[in-house]
Order: sequence, then structure tokens, then C-alpha cells
Amino acid sequence: MVVGSVDYLAPRAVEEIMNAEATHARRQLERLARSARGARVRVSTLVAEGPAAAAIVNVAKTKRANLVVLGTHGRTGVQRFLIGSVAERVVRTAPCPVLVSGPP
Repeated sequence: MVVGSVDYLAPRAVEEIMNAEATHARRQLERLARSARGARVRVSTLVAEGPAAAAIVNVAKTKRANLVVLGTHGRTGVQRFLIGSVAERVVRTAPCPVLVSGPP
């Protein structure tokens, strides 16, 4: 939202956006979980907030995970240097093995 020449987003609007994103994430995860359950895979889902790598590692520790599986965009060079790599941070700090799947 632009008010005059100053960018401003009301705290209530930010809260509504965050809630909508969390709801969307839960729905998407449940859709994927249903598909896996249909193939007789035992699945549980969880939506966590915070910086991605830290949140993933924290959940892995809390849930005493045996394995973390995550995807990567496969960025290299300057993009990776500027943006960073969630997968790399998780691999370096996770309390368990990490399986990373890159783009085709």
C-alpha cells in the first residue's frame, strides 16, 4: 500500500498476510500428504515460521528427525553468494543426515 510518498503496510495487514500464507502452506502440505498417504506412506506435516534454515534445523532437533529431505534451486556463483543457500546451511547444521534434491 502506498500512502502519499511513503510506503506503509499497517501491522494488522501484515498479520493478515502472514495468517493467509500459513493457511495456504498448511493446505498445500495436507494435499501433498494425502497423496503420499494414498501410496501408503506415513506422513506428518508441520508449518514453522522463521528463517528457513534455522527453522528446519530446529524442527529436526525438536522432532529428533532421522533424516531431513529438501529441495534446492541449484543456484551457483554470484547468485548463491548473494542469496545464500538454505540447503547448505541445513547440511552444515542439521543434527541428522540431509538428502538434497536439485533441479533436473
